Amino acid sequence: MREAKREGRASAVDGMDGQPSSDDGCRRLEGAIAWLVRRRDTRRRADAAGVLDAMSAPAFRAVVAQRLHALERDVAEVRARINGLLFVVAGAVITQVVLRLFGS
Repeated sequence: MREAKREGRASAVDGMDGQPSSDDGCRRLEGAIAWLVRRRDTRRRADAAGVLDAMSAPAFRAVVAQRLHALERDVAEVRARINGLLFVVAGAVITQVVLRLFGS
């Protein structure tokens, strides 16, 4: 440990107890996580580009149609949720109006 400090090299050991410093450990962990994320994203982009480039026109149309169908389902689900929310709000407004008109 002392030789590493004399030579100017960074040491992963801090103090006399031989435990790694928390600051150095955090930096190393953050660097490793960032490296893994970059590696994953690079692989995903390469895989997606390779698959789409290698597809024939009918296969590409089928993939696009499948994605469009999934998107239509998602939009229908969002629309249903918004309709339900509007129904609840309208019911609450009507309830408040009725209570104010006929309430005591």
